[in-house]
Amino acid sequence: LDCEIDALLALRKQLNDAAPTLKGEKGEEPAYKLSVNDLVIKAFAAALRQVPDANVSWTEGGMLKHRHADVGVAVSIPGGLITPIV
Repeated sequence: LDCEIDALLALRKQLNDAAPTLKGEKGEEPAYKLSVNDLVIKAFAAALRQVPDANVSWTEGGMLKHRHADVGVAVSIPGGLITPIV
C-alpha cells in the first residue's frame, strides 16, 4: 500500500521545528523529536474516539466497548519487546 504523506511530513517538520531546546552534551538540542509513527499512533487513538464502535474487544460474553482509546505499541529494547500503553 502506498500513501501520500506530504502533509503529514510537513506537519511533523513544523512541530519539530517548534520544539523547545534544552542544553545537552552537544549544545542546544530539541526537547523532543516527533516521528511519523508518533503521529500515526495519535491519529489511530483519535479515530478510536471518533468511532466508538471500532474501539471494542471480543470477550466470551460478546463485544466489550471501551471508554478510553488506549493504544499498545511494541517497542524493541535490548532484552526483547515491551508494550507501553500510550
